[in-house]
Amino acid sequence: MTSDVRIRMPRWWSETWRLLASAVVGALLWLATVADGTTAHYHFHDWWPYVDLLAGALLLPLLLLRRRRPLAVTLVLIASTAVVASTVAAAGIALISLCTHRVRRDIVLAGTAWIVTGVVFSAVHPADTGLGERVTNLTTSVLSLAFAVAVGLFIGARRELVAQLHERAETAERERDLRVAQARAGERARIAREMHDVLAHRISLVAMHSGALAYRADLPPDQVRETATLIQENSHLALTELREVLGVLRDPDLDQSQVAAPLPTLAQLPALIDHEREAGASIEADTEGDLRSVPEPLSRNAFRIVQECLTNARKHSPTSQVAVRIEVDNGAGVHIEVSNAMATPSSGRGADAPTRSGLGLIGLTERAVLAGGELTYEVDRAHRFLVRASLPWERAGHG
Repeated sequence: MTSDVRIRMPRWWSETWRLLASAVVGALLWLATVADGTTAHYHFHDWWPYVDLLAGALLLPLLLLRRRRPLAVTLVLIASTAVVASTVAAAGIALISLCTHRVRRDIVLAGTAWIVTGVVFSAVHPADTGLGERVTNLTTSVLSLAFAVAVGLFIGARRELVAQLHERAETAERERDLRVAQARAGERARIAREMHDVLAHRISLVAMHSGALAYRADLPPDQVRETATLIQENSHLALTELREVLGVLRDPDLDQSQVAAPLPTLAQLPALIDHEREAGASIEADTEGDLRSVPEPLSRNAFRIVQECLTNARKHSPTSQVAVRIEVDNGAGVHIEVSNAMATPSSGRGADAPTRSGLGLIGLTERAVLAGGELTYEVDRAHRFLVRASLPWERAGHG
């Protein structure tokens, strides 16, 4: 899963620009009030404007506490605007911050205080203006309140949405990792079940022939030699297959009645391809080398890989031609290549089509790795889905 890296500004700058903006806007409002000359007590020769500036400077640091005590800080700053003008910008930012929490009771309380303090300021510092100017000031106060509430609610909703998306992304990533782990564990359990049947067959042959040697003292030397060779070969194969099982985790609660029979080998590959063709698949097969000469453990793994690739092609791109190429290099390994054209939206995939979870390919990759080989899959430049697998010969005990 890829995710966009969010660029976060330093916390100190996040607070600093708010303080600077509050100070600058507050100073401009103070200057406009004094320069207008129509508001009582706000003249350059009066002492009150300078008290106003001092109060604004002392109350400005309260913005740093707005995240811990949003309602208290907002009410204090709004209350100060009833007598001074330089704290209006700080009160507006505190109000926006309060609204991001989206608590209706706090928003109503702070909004009421905003309107009331505006009326109180007009009463404490009456302006030498007419009724129309007063109505305009009240309308401006209401509109500024609506703007602050709207901005705060928008920021709060956006933060909540981002948090939900982040949580969903983390949950999806955890679920993906869990599905991958389950797919690997399932593939290992299937391999263990296959090896269980094969090892039981090998050991039973060894036990039967060794028992014959123990109780038949009248066997001719040639038959004894032949039986001993058979025991040696089956013991060697059993040990080889046992090494493949080591490290494979198997479910301890697995019902033994559900243990599946071992998979067929590459010798049954022509029958598999014929069966797929009879089902309507278009398959072009090309084999190099003797499929029957491949050691049985390696042959079973190779057959399983081809079978899963054909199954995936039938599920995800049923109308496309599938190309299967198998190269048997005696003493070196088996190389497999399966490709098919990718399905297009018009190829008939409906709502009921299987989803592309990719867990089957994860299981095949795990199988190939456990066998000492590798498996890769990709979409090539011709828009064909291509699976390549290479399984070494020596891990089959014939190196």
